[in-house]
Formats: sequence, structure tokens, C-alpha cells
Amino acid sequence: MKHSGKIILIICCIINISFRTTVNAQGMGINNVNPHASAILDLTATNKGFLAPRMTTVQRNAIPAPATGLLVFDTSLNNFYFYNSTAWQQLGGSLGWELTGNAGTNPLINFLGTADNQPLVFKINNQPAGYIDHIDGAFTGRNTFMEN
Repeated sequence: MKHSGKIILIICCIINISFRTTVNAQGMGINNVNPHASAILDLTATNKGFLAPRMTTVQRNAIPAPATGLLVFDTSLNNFYFYNSTAWQQLGGSLGWELTGNAGTNPLINFLGTADNQPLVFKINNQPAGYIDHIDGAFTGRNTFMEN
């Protein structure tokens, strides 16, 4: 009887290990019975969204040893931030010009224009309204530089 108890214990251990391996090899789906193979977590909904962890800037900066790719929503700045292995970076970057103005700019690297020897073209309703060119100068409006 002692011998059969050991066999049952071994069989239970093998089944348990097999089950854990199968579960760990698959992603988890919420409202989704077939999670995508490339995702560890696959959320599906038609009337709800994903709510990321929310915290202040102070709380975000206090996370000890954040993992590369960690994503949070900063409630102090109302923006998503991810950790890029060395620092927190605003999702989508902050390289664009803000409608409310930009601070701390450097004219050598922060400018409006092009970096590929092409004119800067302005359009209204997808129609040319002016351009700035390094050879011809600036032209604006349809008849701005026309003779009377």
C-alpha cells in the first residue's frame, strides 16, 4: 500500500506540473476566450476601455527600479508616461510644439521648418497659402508679390 501511495503522489505531481506548464504558456484573456498568441493579456470590450494605473508625478517618480516599458497615467500632468530603461518619458513624446507655447527651447534644435532642403509650405483648405524657401524667400497669399 505504501508503494501505491508514492505512485499516486508522483502521478499527481506530473499532472500538476503539466497543467502549470500549459497555463503559463498561454496568454490571459478577459472577455476573450481566445487571447492573441503574442499578448500576455488580451482585453476585449465594446463599451469599456482599459484603465491604466493612475498616480501623481511624485508617486510615479517614487517607483523603485521601474521595469523598462512600465506604463502609468500621471494625474498631475494628465498624460501617459512609460519608463525607457533610464528615465520616464511622455508617451507620444513631447517634441511637438504646444498650442500654449514651449519653454526651454534651443534655436539650434527647436525650430519651425524643414530639415530636408524643402520649403515650408502653408495651406488653407489644402490650397497653397504661402511658403518659406531658403532661395526665394517668403511668399504669402495669392497676390502678395504681384505687380499692379
